[in-house]
Amino acid sequence: MCFFKKRSQLLDKVSGVETYGNLMFYVLLCIFLIMQFSSGTMIYESYLTADFPYEVIMIVSFILAVKIFLMDEFSSLQEMSLYLSFGLLLWISCKLAETYDIVYYYIFIVGARNKDFKVITRIFLLTISVSLLITIISAKIGLLLGLTIGRTDDTVIRYALGTVYPTDLAARTFYLQLMYVVLRKFKLTIPEFIAGFAFSIMMYIITDTRVDAALMIATLFIAIGYKYAMSILDFLGNKVLILLGMLSVFGMIGLTYIYTPKIGILRIVDKLLSTRLQNGHGAFENYNVTMFGQYIFQQGNGGLHTKPFHYFFIDCTFIRVLMMNGLVVFMLFMWGLCYMLKRFMNNRAYSLVWALILIVISSLIDHHMTELSFNIIFLAMFSNISYFIEYKENKKIV
Repeated sequence: MCFFKKRSQLLDKVSGVETYGNLMFYVLLCIFLIMQFSSGTMIYESYLTADFPYEVIMIVSFILAVKIFLMDEFSSLQEMSLYLSFGLLLWISCKLAETYDIVYYYIFIVGARNKDFKVITRIFLLTISVSLLITIISAKIGLLLGLTIGRTDDTVIRYALGTVYPTDLAARTFYLQLMYVVLRKFKLTIPEFIAGFAFSIMMYIITDTRVDAALMIATLFIAIGYKYAMSILDFLGNKVLILLGMLSVFGMIGLTYIYTPKIGILRIVDKLLSTRLQNGHGAFENYNVTMFGQYIFQQGNGGLHTKPFHYFFIDCTFIRVLMMNGLVVFMLFMWGLCYMLKRFMNNRAYSLVWALILIVISSLIDHHMTELSFNIIFLAMFSNISYFIEYKENKKIV
């Protein structure tokens, strides 16, 4: 208690703490995004060790954690202790799972408190867009390996363009386009619509990834009828949206759990989802759901493979969190999604609501939701979202 009071008094006396603190957060965010992005490219095959990006990410996250502890405002010692307790819980879970994306993300969620989410979105778009452009150009001129991959019993060639896998490239473009549309609050000009549709079709041709292409097109159609899209959200309300989200998540988990190739409809769904039900079911067959997490060995298709390997990878974000990080973290994860949806709806931040809905749909079949360099929506949990509010009159931000 004495330390907390002295800390608060010192912060009150020092001028410019908030300004320098904000600048420090944005710089650390930019570095983190670049490093995590680079870990999903072929740069480590030619220029860096595979561990280098993760070492920088660890250092950046530690610096931000210290900055939060020393410089950020907290209403009470109890509030600071609560954030710290959740952080320790997530760290224990990540240590057991031997993957730390969630705890790193959590540090940035706490660090983003009261920061302008509009600024965060702009930093994300600029950093990832430039990084992706450099990666693609480097692959085309031969500085990076550009993987070409085909599907079994299919003649279509898929291009990764310097990333580790075409599906990752497709997910990058989906999240980039989505956050650009969110920044524009789904109010696009005709040239932006034309460019968006052309970009979506081009990415589908390059990566042959159906779901991400469909979500990119869906984002643009929502923008076309945005007034009706807002009305739909108002009509459904918080409770129905949360119920539909829960049904989707637990429905996907349930289908994966009961999957068997003997059931024709499940076999068809699994084929449409590129064997994601089969692989997720393998996780339930070989591992139990734990309270606090466990290590699950996985081998995906991404990157170079010099010898035969057995493919096993859990794609669904929700099944990954449940199986790898445990039941407790899974429940906190679901609570966080519900809290954000309620906050966005109560503040009429409809663009963020639609972003969250599309991201949840995407995450039913892909694993990038907990990676900050793909998805920044969780940074809006406690940040300033006033820019995204549709009607500000007499509306208090909560």
